[in-house]
Amino acid sequence: MSEHTWTKDEMEEFTELVDMASSQHQMSRLHSRFEMPKFIEKHGKPKCDAMFAELTKDDGKPAKKRAKR
Repeated sequence: MSEHTWTKDEMEEFTELVDMASSQHQMSRLHSRFEMPKFIEKHGKPKCDAMFAELTKDDGKPAKKRAKR
């Protein structure tokens, strides 16, 4: 899945959920834990894996707001 097969909105939502998962705010982390499985179920694990690979392609760590480049 080397092509971008997601929309800008999908990547923005996914990026937000990934960023929230490592937030210092407990409520943000909890929100991510509840919403990420729903997002994966809706869009499919292969697509989510590809989006995560895109987010981490430079240094292996998710970068905040990288989807907006």
